[in-house]
Amino acid sequence: MEVQKFTFNHILSMVRLTFESEFGDGITLTIKDVKLKGSNSKGSYDGTTWTPAAQAVPADYTLATGEGVNATVSADAVTEGAIVLPQNYAENTVTVTFKVAAVYDESQEYVGGDYPVDGSYDIEATLPVVDGGWAKANRYNYVAKLNRENTVNPDDPNTPKPIEFGLTKVTEWPAYSEAGDASVNAGE
Repeated sequence: MEVQKFTFNHILSMVRLTFESEFGDGITLTIKDVKLKGSNSKGSYDGTTWTPAAQAVPADYTLATGEGVNATVSADAVTEGAIVLPQNYAENTVTVTFKVAAVYDESQEYVGGDYPVDGSYDIEATLPVVDGGWAKANRYNYVAKLNRENTVNPDDPNTPKPIEFGLTKVTEWPAYSEAGDASVNAGE
């Protein structure tokens, strides 16, 4: 029996989020319930190209649950990646929702306005459009820098300011590494 070799390549895209804290030492940002919303989840693939379905089917993808992810001034919070269909999307259609709370350690003294009772904000942000859309076999990392000036609204502490994400890195999704030969019996 002759050994057949297969090449596997990624035909989807990956999207993840990174949160950078600019709140300073002694403050940890906890980011929970992170969802990617509005990405089309239906299309067809002909072996080389994705074609979106005539009727888009938006989907929600969960990027962080449970305890969430934590960001400090020295460590960014990075979510899980969502595997999505490669696609172009219109401005203001793909959004991210999440809950963020600033947790002060014992060495920090809180100075400033009031926070909501539970110390957290529910945030919705729009992802910027990528030139050419999300391409197959690429990973997209959107980054938000969080600090007091861009999160706390001094006129209404219970309503957060809009968060803006930037797309700072697009990388090729590397091919799977070879783990040895696999034999497939395709019939004799």
